Amino acid sequence: MLGHDQGIDGLVERARTDLIQLRTVRLGTRLKEDLQGSVTLLFGPGPRVEDLSFTKGSAPLRVLDGAIRSATYPVVLPDSTPVKIVRRGVVTCSSATGNCAVVLEESGAPSNPPE
Repeated sequence: MLGHDQGIDGLVERARTDLIQLRTVRLGTRLKEDLQGSVTLLFGPGPRVEDLSFTKGSAPLRVLDGAIRSATYPVVLPDSTPVKIVRRGVVTCSSATGNCAVVLEESGAPSNPPE
């Protein structure tokens, strides 16, 4: 269907990159330091972030609390029921660009990957 096998690896890599971009939420916050840590988000109707928690060691990311809460996420919830979902993500900030973003883990990803 795709022709030769040599093009498949490129297509898979491109699709992987596209999927990461779909789970990436830019925060619009400008910081002049390199930061990275994990966050757990509780989404309610809207969807909006109702609660968030930073993992141990992610304390410097707390300055981003407001930006994380007010960002628009690619989360779809039914309008007619009070459903809430929990999603984990990685928050990163780059000193080179000043940009910060949250990359949500894939839905259904194990919280503790097997070793």
